[in-house]
Amino acid sequence: MKAKFLMAIGVILCSIVGATASASPMNQLPVHRFVLPTAPEFQVELKQMLNSEKIRLTVSNPSGKRLLIKLRAPSGELVENYVTGKNLKRLVKDYDFVGAEEGIYKLEIYDWKDKVKKEINLKRVQQEYLTIFNVQ
Repeated sequence: MKAKFLMAIGVILCSIVGATASASPMNQLPVHRFVLPTAPEFQVELKQMLNSEKIRLTVSNPSGKRLLIKLRAPSGELVENYVTGKNLKRLVKDYDFVGAEEGIYKLEIYDWKDKVKKEINLKRVQQEYLTIFNVQ
Protein backbone atom coordinates (compact mmCIF):
# COMPACT_ATOMS: atom_id res chain seq x y z
CA MET A 1 0.00 0.00 0.00
CA LYS A 2 2.87 2.38 0.76
CA ALA A 3 4.34 1.78 -2.68
CA LYS A 4 1.11 2.82 -4.39
CA PHE A 5 0.89 5.97 -2.27
CA LEU A 6 4.48 6.98 -3.08
CA MET A 7 3.96 6.29 -6.76
CA ALA A 8 0.86 8.52 -6.76
CA ILE A 9 2.83 11.36 -5.15
CA GLY A 10 5.61 10.88 -7.69
CA VAL A 11 3.14 11.19 -10.54
CA ILE A 12 1.61 14.33 -9.03
CA LEU A 13 5.04 15.93 -8.53
CA CYS A 14 6.09 15.09 -12.08
CA SER A 15 2.94 16.61 -13.50
CA ILE A 16 3.40 19.79 -11.43
CA VAL A 17 7.03 20.12 -12.52
CA GLY A 18 6.05 19.44 -16.11
CA ALA A 19 3.36 22.14 -16.00
CA THR A 20 5.77 24.63 -14.45
CA ALA A 21 8.43 23.88 -17.04
CA SER A 22 6.10 24.55 -19.93
CA ALA A 23 4.76 27.75 -18.35
CA SER A 24 8.14 29.33 -17.47
CA PRO A 25 9.91 31.45 -20.06
CA MET A 26 12.49 29.62 -22.15
CA ASN A 27 11.77 26.39 -20.22
CA GLN A 28 14.07 27.33 -17.33
CA LEU A 29 13.16 26.04 -13.92
CA PRO A 30 14.10 27.91 -10.79
CA VAL A 31 16.78 26.06 -8.87
CA HIS A 32 15.91 25.10 -5.29
CA ARG A 33 18.69 23.71 -3.14
CA PHE A 34 17.98 22.01 0.12
CA VAL A 35 20.73 21.74 2.71
CA LEU A 36 20.29 18.67 4.84
CA PRO A 37 21.62 18.89 8.40
CA THR A 38 24.73 16.82 8.94
CA ALA A 39 26.20 15.38 12.09
CA PRO A 40 29.15 17.34 13.45
CA GLU A 41 32.61 15.97 12.76
CA PHE A 42 33.36 15.81 16.49
CA GLN A 43 31.73 13.93 19.39
CA VAL A 44 31.17 15.37 22.85
CA GLU A 45 30.77 13.46 26.10
CA LEU A 46 30.11 14.82 29.60
CA LYS A 47 30.53 12.65 32.66
CA GLN A 48 30.42 13.41 36.38
CA MET A 49 33.47 12.21 38.26
CA LEU A 50 32.64 9.75 41.05
CA ASN A 51 31.96 11.31 44.49
CA SER A 52 32.90 14.83 43.40
CA GLU A 53 31.54 18.00 41.87
CA LYS A 54 33.80 17.66 38.84
CA ILE A 55 32.52 17.20 35.31
CA ARG A 56 34.81 15.67 32.68
CA LEU A 57 34.42 16.94 29.12
CA THR A 58 35.78 14.60 26.45
CA VAL A 59 35.81 15.73 22.82
CA SER A 60 36.80 13.35 20.06
CA ASN A 61 37.92 15.43 17.08
CA PRO A 62 39.16 13.05 14.34
CA SER A 63 39.40 15.80 11.70
CA GLY A 64 41.72 17.85 13.93
CA LYS A 65 39.84 21.12 13.50
CA ARG A 66 40.30 24.03 15.87
CA LEU A 67 37.45 24.09 18.42
CA LEU A 68 35.94 26.93 20.44
CA ILE A 69 34.51 25.92 23.82
CA LYS A 70 32.27 28.27 25.82
CA LEU A 71 30.87 27.65 29.28
CA ARG A 72 28.13 29.96 30.56
CA ALA A 73 26.83 30.26 34.13
CA PRO A 74 23.10 30.09 34.92
CA SER A 75 23.09 33.91 34.87
CA GLY A 76 24.38 33.87 31.26
CA GLU A 77 27.80 35.17 32.26
CA LEU A 78 30.72 33.72 30.32
CA VAL A 79 32.74 31.49 32.68
CA GLU A 80 35.24 30.18 30.15
CA ASN A 81 36.13 30.83 26.53
CA TYR A 82 38.70 28.27 25.35
CA VAL A 83 40.16 27.68 21.88
CA THR A 84 41.94 24.40 21.18
CA GLY A 85 45.05 24.07 19.10
CA LYS A 86 44.89 22.86 15.54
CA ASN A 87 45.31 19.13 14.86
CA LEU A 88 44.12 18.20 18.37
CA LYS A 89 42.40 14.82 17.96
CA ARG A 90 41.16 14.37 21.54
CA LEU A 91 40.50 16.84 24.34
CA VAL A 92 39.91 15.88 27.98
CA LYS A 93 39.08 18.78 30.29
CA ASP A 94 37.77 18.75 33.87
CA TYR A 95 35.50 21.43 35.29
CA ASP A 96 35.37 21.75 39.09
CA PHE A 97 32.03 23.09 40.36
CA VAL A 98 32.94 23.19 44.09
CA GLY A 99 31.51 26.43 45.46
CA ALA A 100 29.74 27.27 42.19
CA GLU A 101 26.16 28.48 42.22
CA GLU A 102 23.43 25.95 41.49
CA GLY A 103 21.56 26.08 38.20
CA ILE A 104 21.88 25.13 34.56
CA TYR A 105 25.26 25.77 32.96
CA LYS A 106 25.47 25.82 29.16
CA LEU A 107 28.40 24.35 27.31
CA GLU A 108 28.80 25.13 23.60
CA ILE A 109 31.42 23.61 21.31
CA TYR A 110 31.98 25.07 17.80
CA ASP A 111 34.26 24.16 14.94
CA TRP A 112 33.22 27.21 12.87
CA LYS A 113 30.81 24.96 10.96
CA ASP A 114 28.92 22.85 13.48
CA LYS A 115 27.79 23.57 17.02
CA VAL A 116 27.06 21.14 19.87
CA LYS A 117 25.22 22.38 22.95
CA LYS A 118 25.15 20.57 26.28
CA GLU A 119 23.61 21.52 29.61
CA ILE A 120 25.01 20.82 33.06
CA ASN A 121 22.35 20.93 35.76
CA LEU A 122 24.18 21.64 39.02
CA LYS A 123 22.01 20.67 41.98
CA ARG A 124 23.37 19.68 45.36
CA VAL A 125 21.51 17.01 47.30
CA GLN A 126 21.68 16.94 51.08
CA GLN A 127 22.46 13.46 52.35
CA GLU A 128 21.59 12.27 55.81
CA TYR A 129 23.31 9.35 57.43
CA LEU A 130 21.40 7.11 59.76
CA THR A 131 23.23 5.11 62.38
CA ILE A 132 21.44 2.13 63.84
CA PHE A 133 22.54 0.75 67.18
CA ASN A 134 21.64 -2.76 68.11
CA VAL A 135 20.41 -2.46 71.68
CA GLN A 136 19.48 -5.59 73.63
